[in-house]
Amino acid sequence: MIDAQAATREVTLVREHNCPLCDSARDELLSLRGELQFQLRELDADDDPALRERYRYVLPVVCVGRMTLLSGRFSADDLCSELRRAFGPDPLKGVPAEEEQFLPLLECPVCEGDLESRPRAVACLRCNREYGRVDGVLLLMAAPEIEPRFGLLDRLGRLIGFKLRD
Repeated sequence: MIDAQAATREVTLVREHNCPLCDSARDELLSLRGELQFQLRELDADDDPALRERYRYVLPVVCVGRMTLLSGRFSADDLCSELRRAFGPDPLKGVPAEEEQFLPLLECPVCEGDLESRPRAVACLRCNREYGRVDGVLLLMAAPEIEPRFGLLDRLGRLIGFKLRD
C-alpha cells in the first residue's frame, strides 16, 4: 500500500534503450523506492527528440521535480544521499535566485554545454562537470577540481557578476 507521502514524491529517470548505466540506475531506484517512499516515472530519450537533444551526453538522468540530482555515472551511495537531500528541506535553499534566470545565458567553459542548477553545484549537461558556489558566487573555472584562490580577480568577478541585480 502506498502512503500519502509516497504519492506526492516522484522521481523521474530519463533513460535510453541498451544502456547499462540506465539499467543500473533503474535497478538502484527500484531498490530505494520502498525505503524512501517515492513513485518512479521513467522517460525514454529514444522516444522524445527534445529529451534526446538535452541529455544525450549524460544519460541516465535522475530528477525530482524540475531539479536534476544526478546524471551519467554515479554510485548507489550518491543516489541515496541525493534523494534523501531532495526529500528533506529545500536542497536549493541559499542558491541565488538570479542563478536560474541567468544560467541559460551561460555555457560550460570547457565544452560549451548548457548549465543546470543542482543541489551541490551547477553542472554541465554535456560533460557533467560541476562548478561550485562560494558565498553565492558561481565559479566557472576550467578546472573545477583545483582549489580556487581568492584575490583581486575574484573580487572583480563578484562585482561584475552580481551587479546584474542592481
